[in-house]
Amino acid sequence: MDNLWVTDSSFFPSSAALNPALTIAANALRIAPDVVAQAALTA
Repeated sequence: MDNLWVTDSSFFPSSAALNPALTIAANALRIAPDVVAQAALTA
């Protein structure tokens, strides 16, 4: 889907043994430019 971004831990295949907070934050930062670009196109 063109306007679907997953920024939580639901894309992990299973529970991790360690806290995934930094990985979740890194994923959110990775997709943030795409979210901003899409918002600029629809505004």
